[in-house]
Amino acid sequence: NAVLASAGIAPAWRAVVRRERRRLRVELISDEPIDADLCARSAVRAEGAIREIDGVTPTIDVEIAAPHQ
Repeated sequence: NAVLASAGIAPAWRAVVRRERRRLRVELISDEPIDADLCARSAVRAEGAIREIDGVTPTIDVEIAAPHQ
């Protein structure tokens, strides 16, 4: 993710993806601490990247789970 890379953070991600009706839920999990603001900005960027690939799902929710700094 460019937002995290610009902050010098390159976590190894685990992803949990669930499709619920007309919604895609993506949880990106990192064991590395990430600032809450960076998590929020990265989630928005990730949602946009997923939207480029999946333009038909009405709702895409991205959550980043990481220990906060």
